[in-house]
Amino acid sequence: MKAKLITVDGMDCTGKSTIVTPYIYNWFRERDIPAIQVADLNYTPYGKELREIFLSNTHCKTADITSLVMLSCSARRELIQSVVRPALEAGKHVICDRFTSTTFVFGNKANQLKTLLDLSQDGLHPDHTVFLSLNYPDYLKRISAKGGPTDQFEGSTEEVFNARLAKYHEYFELNQKHTAVSHVDSSKPLDFVYRELDQLLQHLH
Repeated sequence: MKAKLITVDGMDCTGKSTIVTPYIYNWFRERDIPAIQVADLNYTPYGKELREIFLSNTHCKTADITSLVMLSCSARRELIQSVVRPALEAGKHVICDRFTSTTFVFGNKANQLKTLLDLSQDGLHPDHTVFLSLNYPDYLKRISAKGGPTDQFEGSTEEVFNARLAKYHEYFELNQKHTAVSHVDSSKPLDFVYRELDQLLQHLH
């Protein structure tokens, strides 16, 4: 069986990092299927340092969006070359928290965005993306429960929220030849989300 790159993406406060990515990773582990769990922009030492700059309230006031996108693309390319591709070649599934779709959504005003994204992926496309959706009222409840936005990219009006959601769908449509996408409603109870993931993973592996 060919090892797969499975990415987890979606709106803020949907449980990508805290719930779904580790759940998928542990699902494979419990079945003795080789897999690793990584995070876009936040896994290798190189990527973590760039992420600090990317999220810095100080730097975001002086750097334009293209400069910030270049940082995220550099971190992703290094992650792919140093971790993701070697793992796939060794027969291990890779479960990645966020990926290029996030940069497409949040950096959509960057110059030469497609070129930057193509360079960042180094010819590698996810086999499958699990996209976590959330309605705006539930988003507001969750962002409030965690004490408000933690960086300049979190927090948004309903108009911005819906615009970002539309950009995700645009990205998936543009890349449908390369990547299959499954949508999971993260506003549902956790047991529902887990059942949806179980059904999906049964077909994937």
